[in-house]
Amino acid sequence: MTHISNSLKGNEIALRLDGLFAARTAWERGAYAKSNSELYALLQSSSSLYQEVKGKRVLIKEINSLLRLRGITYNEGTALATKVVRYVFGGHSKRVFSYARVLIVAELEKAENESFATFITRLGGIEEIRKRPANGSLNKAEQLKAYVETAENYFVSADALVSDIACSAPDVHPTVDAAHQFTAALLRKNDDGTLSIVFGSNKATVVKVLLAEGGKAAEVVVKNQALQTQQRETRAARDALINQAQAA
Repeated sequence: MTHISNSLKGNEIALRLDGLFAARTAWERGAYAKSNSELYALLQSSSSLYQEVKGKRVLIKEINSLLRLRGITYNEGTALATKVVRYVFGGHSKRVFSYARVLIVAELEKAENESFATFITRLGGIEEIRKRPANGSLNKAEQLKAYVETAENYFVSADALVSDIACSAPDVHPTVDAAHQFTAALLRKNDDGTLSIVFGSNKATVVKVLLAEGGKAAEVVVKNQALQTQQRETRAARDALINQAQAA
């Protein structure tokens, strides 16, 4: 994290917040439609103030007083980041909540020398950060991507359920620009118990859904295999120690 000064005084809070409020107003009236760079700079300044105030009861009480003076409501459960953002951006809105989430997630995940613009871009934008779990776990999109990557790595060499199927239908084969060798097929179970391919799709979105489902199942298999390997190595190490002690 960027170095934070501890010299901030209670009577400076209003000046700092009013400065940020004025900057936000200027941004909305001017560069709002052209670029997000000023927004990211404003969020970075708000984050710095948030970090300076955090944990200092006197300064937090000063912010509470300033919010009341502006007629901005809050309660005992309102997060400090939300209070700062409500003052700077004015009142209550989904946007305010999103910006407060950016401050909170940045505290946990932004690298010390990383700019806010780079940080926000790296995480997919403000809306993606808003949806990001506070505990640092993967959000839905990230988990889906992880499942797909697991499936691509696992099923490229996994044992086949059915092998050597001959089918010339183009849609049953991967597209020429696909980075993997997977496609999707709809199977019909026949009266005699055999299976027939009745429809195929190599559309990226369709294949991705199937890979994600396969990756979810493959992840369990991979974890179990890793656990079994660890248990075997532990037993081998224990047996080696026993044998060494008996031989001494």
